[in-house]
Amino acid sequence: MKQATRVAQGEKQLVTASALEKNIRNALPYFKREGGEKITRRGLRESDIDAAKSRVLSAVASRRTAKNYLADVRKMLTWFYDSEYGAGFQRPTGFATVFNVRQATRTDVDIYSAAQLRELLCGTKERSGV
Repeated sequence: MKQATRVAQGEKQLVTASALEKNIRNALPYFKREGGEKITRRGLRESDIDAAKSRVLSAVASRRTAKNYLADVRKMLTWFYDSEYGAGFQRPTGFATVFNVRQATRTDVDIYSAAQLRELLCGTKERSGV
């Protein structure tokens, strides 16, 4: 039983690692400057991350997917800056907050007039508590 559990956990880690890698690979093309100039690790600025976030949010159909992409890029950069590879590199200002993606707000909500609401509420049963 312990061996089966270890195998299952190992497979889960492989799947998680491949999903993380895929999300990072899908997000990295959005991290470029105007004119297609590549961003170096030493030259990464908060404005670069903010622009990339904006491009991801406008290009990717699902906000949840965009949020996953950005969270995984943040994990990768956090690992880099905390590792010996990142020694001598400075994190961009606002690094902790610039990757945050706010919840999506729906803009296709129907707004009822007072007359429509009155008609709707008058049609409800007393049991509904309205």
